[in-house]
Amino acid sequence: MARRTLTTSAVRLNLKKAHAEGRVILYVDESACYLLPLVAHTWAPCGQTLVLIEQAGRTHLSLIAAIAPNGRIYLAGQDQPFTGEDIVWFLSQLCG
Repeated sequence: MARRTLTTSAVRLNLKKAHAEGRVILYVDESACYLLPLVAHTWAPCGQTLVLIEQAGRTHLSLIAAIAPNGRIYLAGQDQPFTGEDIVWFLSQLCG
């Protein structure tokens, strides 16, 4: 299957059509961030093993964001994965 790409003119045409219909195009993405520390370098004295005490556990933060063509950014986060209902809630908040 051929991969579709949007050209600048296609995006502009979609924005014009959406504006004529009274709609707004939003670019939405979802992501998760783990709160575990990342250790790149350790500074233990030579010959001694460094012991790190982890406080965060395996918790994570789920984020969802939408960017409007005018540059406005809308963001929501929670400490559990997003479900379909959560995404519908987020989009309904944008519409309301």
